[in-house]
Amino acid sequence: MSVRRITPGRPRTKPAEERRADLMDAAEGVFAERGIDAARIDEITERAGVAIGTFYLHFSSKRDIMLAVQARFVDRLVERQHAAVRSLPADDWTGRVDAWLSDAVRAYVEHAELHDVLYGHTPINATTEMTHPVTGGLLLAFSPRRRITPG
Repeated sequence: MSVRRITPGRPRTKPAEERRADLMDAAEGVFAERGIDAARIDEITERAGVAIGTFYLHFSSKRDIMLAVQARFVDRLVERQHAAVRSLPADDWTGRVDAWLSDAVRAYVEHAELHDVLYGHTPINATTEMTHPVTGGLLLAFSPRRRITPG
């Protein structure tokens, strides 16, 4: 019979909130690289360094983790926006709006790929074609990185 040894003073596992954050961090990377539709749960768990069962302790599906990543994205943006205006006087509306808008643009630029994938703004996340409601013409998604030249 083998005896399992545990190193004194070191927990065997991470706390649940840390493990959940690891899974969400991994999902962000996989989503940004592959798109939500192409991302697989096993890729997320492999990147997070956990077993697939651990994923299901925290999330019920890929959609569930995507919604959690979206919520965390918004929470971080809101906190960042509050920090951008917190030091300015309450009656300095021009300064507060300027700081808020400047930070919003910086935040988007820093996290554009993740934002676009999470909120469906790039073709990497597209699975269906759309038609224009008035003209009936096909609407084509395009990436900001792709250059379109008049032909």
